[in-house]
Amino acid sequence: MDSNGYVPEVNTTTANIHDSKGSVRLIAGTLDSFKDVVHIKADIGYAPLKNAIGNIDGISLDCVKSNFGTPDFIPIQGRRMAERTFLWMENYRGLTRNYERLPKVGRHMFIVGCMFFMLRYFA
Repeated sequence: MDSNGYVPEVNTTTANIHDSKGSVRLIAGTLDSFKDVVHIKADIGYAPLKNAIGNIDGISLDCVKSNFGTPDFIPIQGRRMAERTFLWMENYRGLTRNYERLPKVGRHMFIVGCMFFMLRYFA
């Protein structure tokens, strides 16, 4: 998602594929569609992507470690935007339960949810 919380690209996979492996296709699609992306932020679980993204000139990947389990609350910059966007998407009834047989149907449901979200705030 971009710095405003809007989702530029959506990728769905089956449940047996780890997010760090499925995100390679997501990042490739995003970089193909949006040529002005220069910085990507991700959780520390996506650190293996540094090898794939490190080969692309002008793109930097910043993997931040969560402060979960520490007694102090230290907000991570950009995390609030991602959490807020996913919370808004959960308000779309079609995304609260996952009954689809094909991953592409879930992808299209998420895109429709994003469209409803954007129409509500831009109309």
